Amino acid sequence: MAFTSADVVTLARFPLALAVAGAAIAGGDAARGWVIALAVAAALTDVVDGWLARRSGTASARGAALDSWADAALAVALTIALVRLVPASEWRPWIVLWVAAIIVIRVIVAVMARVRGEPAIGHTVLNKAAGVAAFVAVIWALAAGAFPPVATAVALAIATLAALAEGASGRQA
Repeated sequence: MAFTSADVVTLARFPLALAVAGAAIAGGDAARGWVIALAVAAALTDVVDGWLARRSGTASARGAALDSWADAALAVALTIALVRLVPASEWRPWIVLWVAAIIVIRVIVAVMARVRGEPAIGHTVLNKAAGVAAFVAVIWALAAGAFPPVATAVALAIATLAALAEGASGRQA
């Protein structure tokens, strides 16, 4: 099956994620600006690909899976950026523990979904809200060089609700 235009937009997120990680690792005075600009460009591909797939009638399970993998690549790249560009003194224990708890929940839910033969992460409204809230908090942290407490807590709360809702539903949407 050939790639659709939406798939091509999704695929663009992979090199953008690599560029985010590369800019963060390279460091330097301009690193924050480059990481933020590249991350925003990658996020725009996430908005455009779904819209394009729905508008062109080419939405598919393959496209949804590709989108999830591209989202994961960007999440890893942004994590690298946070570790490299936000000083260790700004990493609060409550943030690290909360993120670890969400990861544990997500892994359990993903394993349960895989056993049932379903996608690892559903494209639910709550998951999309968690992604937007997390992106805003991460970009804010990168720009400020510190985690914004309220935005971080809100993003983590939404992500926790999304993870728990997915686990409780017993199915992916």
